[in-house]
Amino acid sequence: MKTAVVTGANSGMGYVTARSLAEKGYRVLMVCRNRQKAEHAQQTIKQWANNPNVHYYICDLSDVKAVKQLTTAIIAEYPVIDVLINNAGLYIDKRKISAQGYELTFATNHLSYYAMAVGLLPALKTATKARIVNVASEAQQYGKLNFDDVHLNKTYKPMLAYGNSKLYNIMFTFQLAEELKATSVTANCMHPGGVRTNFAKGSGGLVGFIFNVLGFLLRTPEKGADTIVWLATSDDVAGISGKYFYDRKEMKAQTDAYNKLHRQTLWNITNKYYEQN
Repeated sequence: MKTAVVTGANSGMGYVTARSLAEKGYRVLMVCRNRQKAEHAQQTIKQWANNPNVHYYICDLSDVKAVKQLTTAIIAEYPVIDVLINNAGLYIDKRKISAQGYELTFATNHLSYYAMAVGLLPALKTATKARIVNVASEAQQYGKLNFDDVHLNKTYKPMLAYGNSKLYNIMFTFQLAEELKATSVTANCMHPGGVRTNFAKGSGGLVGFIFNVLGFLLRTPEKGADTIVWLATSDDVAGISGKYFYDRKEMKAQTDAYNKLHRQTLWNITNKYYEQN
C-alpha cells in the first residue's frame, strides 16, 4: 500500500485530494491544524472511500519547530512515503509573525513546504518512485524578489506577501528537482486556478471580495484538485520533475523562477531558517 501525506487536508482542495487518494487505495496521512475538523474529515473520507487507512496529524505549519517534530513523528510510523502534497496555504490582510518571528505568510506558505519536503526526504527516497507536489498559484506574477527583506518588514502588502510565497513555491520546486536529480523522487508544482474554498475567508479588499462575494463564480475544489491528484498518481507524468502545471499542462512561471542564482539564494536562506530551529 502506498502512503501519501497531504497538508491542509480537512477542507477545500486538500480534503478533495485526500479523499481522491483514499479512493485510489492510498494510505492517507492528513496534516491539519484543527483536531475537530481533522476528525470529521477523517471519518467522512473513510466512509466515502471505504478505506480505513486514513489518519491525521495536528500541526501548526507556520511553526517550523513543530513541522520538524511532525516529520520525525511521521517517519517513525511510516518509514516509506510515496507522495507528499504541500497544499496548505494562507492569505492575511495584516502582517503577522510566526512563533519563530518570521512573517506569517512566508512561514506558512513557503517555509513549511521546505520543512515538510526536507524533513520527509529520507522516507521519500526509500520509496520506489516518490513524488512531491507543491500547490503554487499564478499569484506568483505579483511576486517581487527582495532577498534583503523576505519578511517584508519595510514593504508589507497582503498580495505582495502572498505573491512572493507562491513565487517561492515555484522556485523551491525547481531547485528541489535539481537537488533530487540523482534520486527516484520527483518534484513538481501547479496552479489550481481560482477555487471556491475557505481561502481568504473574512479578508477585505479585492481578494476578499472575489472569494467571499463572487465565490460562486470560482472553480470547485474538485476541479482545483484534479491536477494535484494527476501529478501525484498518473503514469503520464512518471519521471517528470521540475515543472509548473495548470490543468494538466505545463506552463511558464515568471522569469525569476528560472534564475539559478536566485533559486540557490532562496534555498540557502530557507535552509538557514530550517536549520536554526
